[in-house]
Amino acid sequence: MERELKQLVEVFENFLQAYTRRQTAMLQHTLSESLTTLLKESVLNEALMKVDDVADELQVSSETIRQWHKQGKIPGHYMSNRLFFFRSEIYEAIKKQDMLRLKLARRRKDKGTR
Repeated sequence: MERELKQLVEVFENFLQAYTRRQTAMLQHTLSESLTTLLKESVLNEALMKVDDVADELQVSSETIRQWHKQGKIPGHYMSNRLFFFRSEIYEAIKKQDMLRLKLARRRKDKGTR
């Protein structure tokens, strides 16, 4: 009786492990499909920008963009360990933070006088 109970527990544990792996794989597949659909349909209706793209647009260094992101001043998104930004989120963050707005205005003014 004890041996049969051990076998039943072992069978049940194996079933749970297999079930969990299947559920995890299904969830990963569903999330991947959802992200792909979201990007294809362009729900946000804008392209992702790389760090250098944002730096060029704001006329600051790439390091400044990374620092602002680490400090929480501008939002960013990691995909495959790479940092990307949405233009609308960047400008919304700048509007909310006077310091960034003033710094960018000064840089643009300085570049225009050269």
